Amino acid sequence: MSAYSILVTSSPYDQAGSASAVRFCQHLLEEGHTLSQVFFYQQGIYNAFSTMAPPNDERNRFEEWKALHDACGTPLRVCITAGEKRGLVLSTDANQPELAHPFEQTGLGEFFTALHDSHRLVQF
Repeated sequence: MSAYSILVTSSPYDQAGSASAVRFCQHLLEEGHTLSQVFFYQQGIYNAFSTMAPPNDERNRFEEWKALHDACGTPLRVCITAGEKRGLVLSTDANQPELAHPFEQTGLGEFFTALHDSHRLVQF
């Protein structure tokens, strides 16, 4: 079986990329593959916003990624620079959105280092 790294650059609700990424990850796990990491970059960092409240007829991407992490422990990494550009920071200021568990802020260097443990990289 193969180890995969997933790169998510799609916003959770503007494109089908984020939904496809979640389904792809679930399918990989069902097939016995492993997920080395899921890295959220560019517009993909919005998947880590726990404060998004989608309408009842839409799926909550944050909760889907959280459930994936809970099922297999895959690290969910958010690019710190992309997050800061878009207002996602670790802060004690109540006016700033915070990065919620299980998402963690990392840099591109950590993403590239973890790629060495993967056989494949798939971008959504």
